[in-house]
Amino acid sequence: MARDALSYAPESPELLLNLSSAETADGQPEEAWRTLDRALGIAPDYAPAKLNRAMVRLLLEDIPGAWVDFEARPSRGMPPHPDIQKIPEWNGEKLSGKTLIVWAEQGYGDTIQFARFLPRLKDYGASLLLIIPEALAPVFQNFTAVDGLIIQNNDLKLPAADFQVPMLSLMYHLNISLNDIVNTKSNLNFISRTSHPFGNEKLPVLGLCWQGSEQNPNDHRRSIPLSELLDRISNLELTFIGLQHGSTEVPIANPAANVSDFGETAALILACDLVISVDTSVAHLSGALGKPVWTLLPYSPDWRWGLGRKTTPWYQTMRLFRQPAPGDWDSVFGDISEALRNHSFN
Repeated sequence: MARDALSYAPESPELLLNLSSAETADGQPEEAWRTLDRALGIAPDYAPAKLNRAMVRLLLEDIPGAWVDFEARPSRGMPPHPDIQKIPEWNGEKLSGKTLIVWAEQGYGDTIQFARFLPRLKDYGASLLLIIPEALAPVFQNFTAVDGLIIQNNDLKLPAADFQVPMLSLMYHLNISLNDIVNTKSNLNFISRTSHPFGNEKLPVLGLCWQGSEQNPNDHRRSIPLSELLDRISNLELTFIGLQHGSTEVPIANPAANVSDFGETAALILACDLVISVDTSVAHLSGALGKPVWTLLPYSPDWRWGLGRKTTPWYQTMRLFRQPAPGDWDSVFGDISEALRNHSFN
């Protein structure tokens, strides 16, 4: 259908963008890249095409080359405080003796994933302040590279600073390569002070997260039917608990239903022996905490997971389970069931 529409206006960057999205969804990222090159040849400043090309290039691990296109993302133009724009944006200037504010953007998982590069700024001599949503504050309280946390609040007066930068722009300014990702661990140092009764179970504890934010336009692709997964694994000798915020009427105990922040979620994760999660913040937090986590991916995954990999350079304790065809969660559940039967929880 996208190609049919393009035949009426072959020089339309908007229609080329639509075609690239269809090609990516069909598992043809190389074709999508060529289509986006064509769109940007016609309209070099067309930001949506730049962003889509960034996603495709990153999916194909064209790193660090893709980061320049990634700067076209709209979230970098949506700062968390109206006074941020009064502070000069950092573009790679020397940071020795300077104060730099880094501000979180996009989802919770992005902040957890990319915070690993903050220590580099500290190594450059910066005094580092981090603006984050209140829900993330508990897991960043002991983040050693950060000199101060600022809870996102438009009514708060910002401290004096020499520079500011959106967090995901660090990849561009630091020229982050695949080798940098492989060799940079998360620096989360969260220690749980909460004891959960299921942590004393004789059976291994398996934490499950089956849905991302419904506000995400791709949530229908990444979220799974919990009942169908349980049909495949409920006969195993495991204690099942939910790590799903907001879900109360579910067939397993879900202590995460009413958590108030990611500190409480982290405590639950640390009480599990293994986490199985869809592509959402629970997967990122589990990986950042060093907890074994199996992440379930749709056929056309988010760029950060690459193609074909069963592991990821982002998290050493994460294993990836991928749909072999669009919408085919049943095959994934079969793979999960077999992997659980062969998994050693010792």
